[in-house]
Amino acid sequence: MHIIYARDLANEMNQENDPEQEVAPSIGKSDSANLFRLSLAAATMLRDVSEEHIACLNKYWDE
Repeated sequence: MHIIYARDLANEMNQENDPEQEVAPSIGKSDSANLFRLSLAAATMLRDVSEEHIACLNKYWDE
């Protein structure tokens, strides 16, 4: 997410700067979108696995 934020920040700074002061963003738009989707997928997988672990612990806790 930090890489995506840095890319967006570089784009905003480029809009305010003169053309000769522009800085290339670290990644392109398509890479930014892919990284965002990857981070969402990873967070979803982490949530699902943690819910399974919590359910397993609750099952054994009650016994």
